[in-house]
Amino acid sequence: QDLLSQDNAQQLISWQDLDAAVKLLIVTRLIEAGTFNDKAILDQLAEATHLGHRCFAALLLTELGDPAGTEGLQELERMTDPRRNGIREALLRTALAHRFVSASSWAFAVSTDADAPNPLSLLALRVAIGLGHSDAVDLWRQRYESTADTAERIRLARTALTVSPWLKDDLFDLPSASEDELIAQIGRTGQAIVAGSPRDIAEQLVALVQQNHPLSNRWVLWYAREHVQPADAQSILLALIQAAEDGAPQDKALRLQFTVEATEAIYDLNPQTAAGLLRPILADNTTDPRQIEAILLGLVSSKTTGTNQVIENLPAFGTLDANNLTLLIRSNNDAALNENELKDLQRLVRDPALDDGLNVRAAWSYLKYTNRSRAVLKSVLKSQGE
Repeated sequence: QDLLSQDNAQQLISWQDLDAAVKLLIVTRLIEAGTFNDKAILDQLAEATHLGHRCFAALLLTELGDPAGTEGLQELERMTDPRRNGIREALLRTALAHRFVSASSWAFAVSTDADAPNPLSLLALRVAIGLGHSDAVDLWRQRYESTADTAERIRLARTALTVSPWLKDDLFDLPSASEDELIAQIGRTGQAIVAGSPRDIAEQLVALVQQNHPLSNRWVLWYAREHVQPADAQSILLALIQAAEDGAPQDKALRLQFTVEATEAIYDLNPQTAAGLLRPILADNTTDPRQIEAILLGLVSSKTTGTNQVIENLPAFGTLDANNLTLLIRSNNDAALNENELKDLQRLVRDPALDDGLNVRAAWSYLKYTNRSRAVLKSVLKSQGE
């Protein structure tokens, strides 16, 4: 959406042949920005034969204060169509992501639907709390106090934590008093966020990461990217990287994925500081080889230049994958490559073990080193123009 100006978006949605799903996405952005001014488009989409499009239009009309939108959402609630819950979930996530506060009453109604599956009910409760419905916090407290099931209390604590950036009331007194350490830490983290002290928030987020709860850590990664100042985000992201070494074996792959994303984020925040934090981990011969590969992959994924400073003068790694990633990092940064390294780079172009995106990176780097990138680009542009 950043590539599409408000003026261009307004013109685009007037195209008669524009796909309805694309039109709805553009209208969503315009409503969020407060610049949508052609309700007739939504009135037409609200009469669509496609159920999902019709319900999506109802959500947007609701945000505009049109009674037809509320009626459309009420119609969705009366349906017995097997697609209903999937549509409800999509609309709930859209409403929260774009802060469509007019949908809070509908979200609260879904959260109280006795026939709604528990994950959908919790999502609806999260949306109702996050959008400020007046009764949602009381319902959350009631549900938390009425269950003794630890797993359900974890789910409820996380439900509140995910909307903590928008909470005005502190509802984390209950989980913070729990005897279960994960629930208590979620509670302490939520309290810190509501209180608003950056130092306390960072400390509690690091402590939550150390619980090694995958779903919580996924949320911490998002929060560190979106809501934390760079200086504090670095300690949180480093904790996520370090956490890959611990935890349940069955969650190892997920923790390594967090390492990839946290590495990319920490380098993009401050390359020089990131190099000082990551180099000791890479140089430590006790570091899990898979962790090393995850860090290197995060560096390959970074869009910030100079990633080769993280690996500069480090000895060769103990796995072929790690050394291949090192070669990609160096080639991305225009490092001098010898003849053997160029051959290795050429081999990576067709290496089936690499992700397609990495094959493309290797191919482009190889063309660049062999002075063929300009000719190839010219050829591609010519073929597209034919």
